[in-house]
Amino acid sequence: MKKTVLLLITYLLIFNQSAGTISGAELESQPLYETVKELLPPEAEFIKPNTPESVSSIQVYDFDQDDQQEMMVTYRLENGLGKLHALLLKKEGNQWKKIWETTSEGFDIEYSGFEDITGDGVGEFVIAWGIGASAGNKLEVYRWDEGTLKRIIKPRFFHRMELLKGENQTSLALWERYCCDAFLVDVLTWASKDLVSDEELYRQYYPKIKNFYESKIKEMDAWFYWYVLADAQLKANLIEDATESIQKGLTFIHGKEEFIELRRRLEGKTATQNATQ
Repeated sequence: MKKTVLLLITYLLIFNQSAGTISGAELESQPLYETVKELLPPEAEFIKPNTPESVSSIQVYDFDQDDQQEMMVTYRLENGLGKLHALLLKKEGNQWKKIWETTSEGFDIEYSGFEDITGDGVGEFVIAWGIGASAGNKLEVYRWDEGTLKRIIKPRFFHRMELLKGENQTSLALWERYCCDAFLVDVLTWASKDLVSDEELYRQYYPKIKNFYESKIKEMDAWFYWYVLADAQLKANLIEDATESIQKGLTFIHGKEEFIELRRRLEGKTATQNATQ
C-alpha cells in the first residue's frame, strides 16, 4: 500500500497544474486508477464525461489553494438504476479520503470540469448530468466552502451549452429546446448570488444565434424558428429586428398566441426605454 501511495504522490507531482485531467488512454495503466478504484464500491464503473473532449473520469483541481490537488471522480454503479455519481477525494496524511459526493438520475455525464463562474479567482465545479434526448441535461455548479463543495445555483436544464470565457470569469450560453431543432437561448453571468441574464454579453453572442436560425429558415421557413429568433432579439435588446421578426411570425397560421406574447414583451421593453430617456 505504501508503494502505491508513493507512486501516486509522484504522479500528481508530475501532473502539477491548477487543474487537469488524466487521459482515458493512460488511465488504466496508472497507479492512480487502482488507488481510486479501492475507494469505490465493487460494482462502480468509471464514467468519462462527453465534454470537454480531453476530460477523463478522474480530474484534479486544487480547490482550497493549499498546493495539494483534490481528485474529482465520476462513476456509476453497474446496477444503480440510472444513478450517476461525482465524488471528491482529498489527501489527508498518507491517505485519500472521501470528503464530498453528489448523485443524480441520468444516462451519462454531458460535462464535468472546473470554471471560475463567480469571478473570485478559484474555479467552481461545473457538472451537467445527461438526463435524456428529450429532457436534455441538468446543470449544477458547486463552490468550495468550509472544507466541502456547496451548490450555488438551482439546477438549470439545457440541451446545448457553450462556455464563454471572459477576462476574469466564465459565463454560460444555454440552449434549451423549444420545438424540433429550435432553441430558446439564455446567456448567463454570475452576479452576487446567482446566474442572471446578461444583456450586454447576449448582444455580443447574438450573431451566432442569428447565423444558426438564418440557415434554418433558408431550409424551412417555419414559425418556430422566427419565434426563437425574435425571443433572442428581445433579449439582446435589438428592438427593430425583434419588431420585424414578430410581424413575420404573425403571418403564420400557427403560433399566433406566442407571437402576441412576444409583442407584449416588446411593447413593455419599448415603454421602459422611452420612460428612461
